[in-house]
Amino acid sequence: MQRTSSLALTPPAGGARHASWLELFFDLVAVAGVAQLARLLQGEPDAHDVAVYAVLFVTFWTAWISNTLYGDVAAERTRTRTLLLGMFGLTVMAAAVHGVRDGEHARAFALAYVIARLFANRVWQQRHQRVEGWPAARLTLGVAPWIASLWAVEESVRLWLWTVGLLLDLAITLAAPAGRTIRRRVPEPPPRPPRRDRGSGSPVPVTPARLDSEHLAERLGLFVLIVLGEGVYQLVEAASDTPWDRDLHLTAPAAFLTLTLLWSLCLRRGHGGVPFLPPDHPVTARDAVTATVLYLRSLGFRDIRRADQRPTAGIGLAAPGLLAQVDPSARPASLRDVECLWLTAMTESARCVYLSLAGYADDARAGADRLGVPLFVLDLTGTPRPVNPAAGTLDTDGA
Repeated sequence: MQRTSSLALTPPAGGARHASWLELFFDLVAVAGVAQLARLLQGEPDAHDVAVYAVLFVTFWTAWISNTLYGDVAAERTRTRTLLLGMFGLTVMAAAVHGVRDGEHARAFALAYVIARLFANRVWQQRHQRVEGWPAARLTLGVAPWIASLWAVEESVRLWLWTVGLLLDLAITLAAPAGRTIRRRVPEPPPRPPRRDRGSGSPVPVTPARLDSEHLAERLGLFVLIVLGEGVYQLVEAASDTPWDRDLHLTAPAAFLTLTLLWSLCLRRGHGGVPFLPPDHPVTARDAVTATVLYLRSLGFRDIRRADQRPTAGIGLAAPGLLAQVDPSARPASLRDVECLWLTAMTESARCVYLSLAGYADDARAGADRLGVPLFVLDLTGTPRPVNPAAGTLDTDGA
């Protein structure tokens, strides 16, 4: 049995979980990778050099974020060996960057990326989870062109195959239903048969992975900081090898000002490396309904649509045998809201579930426990979190 990390990954007593020593050690690979990638733009780069840099940067970032998402979801169950193997693959990729253009290390770079992606896919398969918003972490369609590139001889062919692979990952991500709007009726594909456990033969459902949004934002912010730090290093190195003439007096301060502005936009006035994104960005009503529909589907409910009767607050959703109420308002749900939902569900001989963005009043939670109404809270990412025992049972057992 594989050992889990002995490093503290659990949230401290004061609140949010921060990057562990293992994760920070993993990010050192990003430092080496970004440093190697920056060498591609030294001298007088042309359009081809910029294109190669863009493809390799996205490749490196894709492999890095796949392992980062695993650490974010697994938390205290993160396996040290899993991350160390991912680090080794990224290290090989970083070491092979310099010989990619001349073909000397191109196959080593592609092979390391393929192994890293397939290994990351195996992790999610074993956990029976999928990452909403980043399905490429579990699917390997985008890896196929990379495998084909192992037999490519010409550099242009390899570069095009790598680009196609990255575009396939992007297309899969954009095609994910997380961003689709919810209309009167939500169309959905026929349900896939659940995976079966090898030992018992019983079905093992694939559930959506729950991301720690604040921890992930910290990791993404660290990655942006690493890239900016490498920019400062390259600026210092270039200035030390260049005559301090009038051109340098103009370009060096301008470059340093650009890096400073990027730091301010992405980290000081942004969140998670995203410019102008506040740390407590609100979840809109559309986001809440979309997340609820996706969550109910993951529990096994099908044919989800808008409810015929308008609820006392928020938006009503209905499925065969279920009535759900989504409340995206800024006020906690009241006892009256919960009781009205329960009464409406009783008249339709259906189960009911309440999802609120702002939480619940104390009497509402007590009433829900008495009536057996599952209560969920939508976090900043729109992910439903169980609040009471009834919700925990529904989250575990599903439909």
